[in-house]
Amino acid sequence: MEENSILLSFMTDNDKIDIVWNELQEYSVQYKVLSISTVLSPNETPYSKLTERQRKIIYYAVENGYYEIPRQITTVDLAEKFSISSSALNEHLRKIERQIFHSMFK
Repeated sequence: MEENSILLSFMTDNDKIDIVWNELQEYSVQYKVLSISTVLSPNETPYSKLTERQRKIIYYAVENGYYEIPRQITTVDLAEKFSISSSALNEHLRKIERQIFHSMFK
């Protein structure tokens, strides 16, 4: 960062960003945009798009080390916890992962 400068971060709706640029120019503020990011609202997160059952499964899987290396819990153990078959559990996990990855790479 340059001397005698400040770093500002702010969030705004896309349709309001031009107002910010115009205000900066109106006051002859020299600025440089370092990055612009899209932030999802809480209702648009990958987690919010999962069913309640899927949320319970993925939460339990993560909390109990399913995604650790090495795994701390097996699919058989997870399936037993939710009273479903291993193949049903694997299908749930694939759907959960697909939903999360699709949301990330849209």
